[in-house]
Amino acid sequence: MRNISPGRQLLQLRTGQGMPKTATGMSAPARNPLGLLLGATVISGLAGYVVTWLAFRFLGSAPYEQFAVFWSAFFLLAGAFSGVQQEYSRATSTRALMPKSQPKSARAGLFALATALVIMLVAFGSSPAWMPVVFQGPWVLWAMPFALGIAASIVMSATAGSLYGIGSWKIIAALIAGEGILRLAFIGLGLGAGWPLSVLAWLVVIPGPVSLVLLSRVLVRRLRGTTQLDVTYAGLSWNVSRTVLASFATGVLVSGFPVVLGATSHGEPATTLGDLIFMITLTRAPLIVTVMALQSFLVVQFRNRRHAATRLLLGISGTIGGVTVVASLLAFLVGAPVLDLVAGRVVVQDIWLVVLLVASSGIVAILQVTGAYLLADSHHAAYSTGLAVAAAATVGLLLTPLDLIARVELSLIVAPLIGLVTHAAFGLYFRLSRRQTR
Repeated sequence: MRNISPGRQLLQLRTGQGMPKTATGMSAPARNPLGLLLGATVISGLAGYVVTWLAFRFLGSAPYEQFAVFWSAFFLLAGAFSGVQQEYSRATSTRALMPKSQPKSARAGLFALATALVIMLVAFGSSPAWMPVVFQGPWVLWAMPFALGIAASIVMSATAGSLYGIGSWKIIAALIAGEGILRLAFIGLGLGAGWPLSVLAWLVVIPGPVSLVLLSRVLVRRLRGTTQLDVTYAGLSWNVSRTVLASFATGVLVSGFPVVLGATSHGEPATTLGDLIFMITLTRAPLIVTVMALQSFLVVQFRNRRHAATRLLLGISGTIGGVTVVASLLAFLVGAPVLDLVAGRVVVQDIWLVVLLVASSGIVAILQVTGAYLLADSHHAAYSTGLAVAAAATVGLLLTPLDLIARVELSLIVAPLIGLVTHAAFGLYFRLSRRQTR
């Protein structure tokens, strides 16, 4: 096997070399899948930025805190069940390329629908135990959109994972961009009309299923009878349980962080929490959301380049590290005035907090890449353990008897570093084990 430099590996990602093959043996049609997915992610990310800005400006700090907590809770669980997408990405291939001796495998659609139904019932049934603690008003007004939205997100994750597995990059890009644009349109309409928070909650969750409906004809044509998983129902259930655990842990580090922060910060002024959540969301999103959106893509790339996966990992991690340094410098120079301008008032009290928020996003982004590397090689336990350790450290550090800002700073930097070290230790162990067995 000839050596390929990290730069060459990144060029192959951009141009589509090494993409999954179709049933005819031809490469997937998109010539620049990475650019296509990044473009869709930028559109979706910008839409999310505008939603955050509109909600903060229209609602004010205290009501925004309620909106942000629902947003955070929903995307914490929706993000957790993106673990379904990760496993489907790894396990899905076109039927023509599966080994003839492949044992009877699970049906992707049936598994996704059954899982969605069970989780919907559990989400709704458990809502009275925690929603009255974090939301104002009758809990059922929040529970209905929450439960139905989570169920729909599972179906969407399974669909997207199947598309990733067979390299249908254009459809995936349409789903990513379409959901973000629809969410901006719906929430913008609701805010402009002055609708209550309980209605805005519905507008947060419905864009996903609406985008599936709008693309249903092309999805059916692309997926029905053409794909197959490489695992049985038992294997799929076990694998998904671990990828969901890992994705839930990621959610604690990212989209669910405001929920954890709110739950561990009783007595703190709602305005202070609202301002802090606003800054965390805007400063950390660019790097983290971009890499998270590409994680299934990275799983497929690491899977298809097993002999050169480590070089690819180092190349991507080095690139993220360089971007993080530049972004942190920009945050120091212009972060405070930009955030204050977007917020419409002064929200930044300490510029070093802004720099730290940006720097922490780079650590979490690299943690997502190391996770994709381990998952692609079917090391589900190592993948989930690293992220679970980081999530546990996040909660533990937020519970320390320090002031609010100190707890946030420690949890955002130290926790993902612990997860990254855990992944690195597992990766080194597996690499040494393979050498000893040769």
